[in-house]
Amino acid sequence: MFSRSLITTISIVIAAICAWLAYDAHRDPRTFGEKFHYRYALVSTKADQLTDIVQDGAAASNFLATFTSEYLQENERYLNDKNLSDPIIVELLKAFAKTHLKTVLQVRLLDSKGYERIRFDTVAQTRLAQITGDSLQDKSSRDYFKTSASSAKGLTTTSAIELNIEKGVVAEPHQPTVRFTTPIKIKNKYVAHIVLNYDFANILQQLATRMPKNSNLILANKDGSWVNAPNYGDSWNKDLGKTNVAGLDQYAPKLFKDLQLSEAHEVQTVNIDGKDLYMKKVRAPLTYNAGNSFEEIDLDSRDFYIGVMFPEI
Repeated sequence: MFSRSLITTISIVIAAICAWLAYDAHRDPRTFGEKFHYRYALVSTKADQLTDIVQDGAAASNFLATFTSEYLQENERYLNDKNLSDPIIVELLKAFAKTHLKTVLQVRLLDSKGYERIRFDTVAQTRLAQITGDSLQDKSSRDYFKTSASSAKGLTTTSAIELNIEKGVVAEPHQPTVRFTTPIKIKNKYVAHIVLNYDFANILQQLATRMPKNSNLILANKDGSWVNAPNYGDSWNKDLGKTNVAGLDQYAPKLFKDLQLSEAHEVQTVNIDGKDLYMKKVRAPLTYNAGNSFEEIDLDSRDFYIGVMFPEI
């Protein structure tokens, strides 16, 4: 015969197990497979959102460059860099910036040497400020200009996602941005470059909406530098010189390599410190101006890696 105390203890244990099972089922009744497919779908949705934004920025930059190129050529305003700030082009860029107050940080025209000739900044997503005179800057040393100026095919290129730099230093308060740059080529010579700085702080807010509880949006550049890190304090490690912070390439080296080799539709996963990280590659498009056929374009492009850190299943 079992003692009354043993029976009571067994009853309590059984009741606790039943209660835990009931609670767990109430908390999330989905099966392992259902959870996996939900997570796959969520990461794919975030990747699609970022892809749409990048494609929109590249298309807008290409459109402005095409119009500007045609106008400069028809009116021979490209023969002298000082003539690039033509009133018609100024109004074109102003109109674009005014209708994209919540999307862009800056709309610019650089000359062939990388000097700003026209520049509009958006202020608090409510108004425009035209930058003129000595406040215009030389951007010839910046990567986005060098890439555009060396493009043999006149391609619209996409920069890394990074903190905006003014006069050689990271702007305060921080301004996350991604740049779309299109060279303007007339008679086989680059005469100017359209540069659109998109407001990535706003984009991050959009991407981080409708996230499940206890999950975090993760985003990294092609080189593994963080935009939105698993530990939020590690974000922007490259821009802020956080040399002690491991980027995605060191944080999850196998995942990073798998992402580099993956196709755009594939989702890569890894478990780190009891959490599940699902990530996917987003490939920025390389668009082209008139005079370049699709076959001439190198389809290699800038990649971003976006994902979600979930609690372990």
